Amino acid sequence: RKYDAMQIAAMFDGLITDGVFSNVAKQFEIKATTGNTITVGTGRAWFDRTWTYNDALIQFTLDAAEPLLNRFDAMVLEMNKTNRENVIKYLKGTPSSIPIEPTYINDAQIHQVPLGVIYRQAGTTMVTQADISPKVGTSKCPLVTAVNQSMTIDAIVAKWGAEFSLW
Repeated sequence: RKYDAMQIAAMFDGLITDGVFSNVAKQFEIKATTGNTITVGTGRAWFDRTWTYNDALIQFTLDAAEPLLNRFDAMVLEMNKTNRENVIKYLKGTPSSIPIEPTYINDAQIHQVPLGVIYRQAGTTMVTQADISPKVGTSKCPLVTAVNQSMTIDAIVAKWGAEFSLW
């Protein structure tokens, strides 16, 4: 071939910004179902000059919560240039008395973008919707609202968090 996929994708530079499309399907919404099972909803995204399109719910069974320590797990959109594929993946976090989000890969071959973070409290036997913090629409995973436009809601979420803490 005269042109490879990355050269063709470069035609969109300056027209499409990286992010999840706000007007397509369910923006990869993460929902708790039963027990340790969650689903990731439909959506379309553009990252690293590649398209991701998910047209059906994807079900994941998360590892059980630790007996004594809490952790944060994450659902990520992974762009893998070596395998030439984009996939939605589950990342198990590290148990700790002060847990942090998993570390996301961002190198020349693999780029992971968080779709959501799931708090796994020690000793719990199920994931609830309250345990899931969406990341779509944040600076780590912006929403594409129109051609060459994206937005984040970090300031709004921080304000709500502060107000909730006071309440």
